[in-house]
Amino acid sequence: MNGTELRDLVASSLGPLADSSGSLLYSGLDTLRPGPVYVVGLNPGGPGGKPAAPFLSIADAPFVDETWSAYTRDCWKDHIGPCDHLDEDGRVREPHLAKHQRNALVLFDALALPAEQVLSTNCIFGRSRAISKIKDETCCDLAAWEAACWTVHQRLLDVVRPTWIISFGYGARTSPFGLWRQRAGSPKFRPVGAGRRGGWTYEGAFDLGEGRQPLSARMLGIPHPSYFALSEDVVDFIRSEVK
Repeated sequence: MNGTELRDLVASSLGPLADSSGSLLYSGLDTLRPGPVYVVGLNPGGPGGKPAAPFLSIADAPFVDETWSAYTRDCWKDHIGPCDHLDEDGRVREPHLAKHQRNALVLFDALALPAEQVLSTNCIFGRSRAISKIKDETCCDLAAWEAACWTVHQRLLDVVRPTWIISFGYGARTSPFGLWRQRAGSPKFRPVGAGRRGGWTYEGAFDLGEGRQPLSARMLGIPHPSYFALSEDVVDFIRSEVK
């Protein structure tokens, strides 16, 4: 799938929602290929509604053709003009990484995969300061957003065909782990590690739409990297099980 095909998919799936502030990919277009892992957060942060600088609409948010990841090559610091937080290779210098980025990179290290090689996206493409504000800051509620964006995910998941989907967060209504559980057949889940820095996992079959083979995959919900680093138990689980 190339950038033009992806934009056409977004336009046909989201309709007017595509004009809302937001974004689709946190990785480059070269991650739209078969791979073992699909990383998904809940939604982009920041003010939602109609796009305002420095944010763009979902329809206009750029795709990066070359090897890229928002977790390593996108500076999340507030600044105007050229960014001086990048090194000579275009990567954000470690002291300038956001907490979310730094904790996410622990995940990719446990996967033994560079962030630039893993398709990373969000369950919901619309931007909001918090998921509880998405209806106030956009034209639709959480359920409408999830249903529209799932149509896009069906195509992306069919391209990647991952054996694992890794969710940032594991709340019933505040994470892909919870929101997609019913789409996986409402399977039982079990803990990985313990406490708030532990995780949860289940295995299910995802319907990817008419004419596409259903996807059998395991879902792993981990603590949200904006708040928590991975525990050693979760890191060990990822290293031994996620392949």
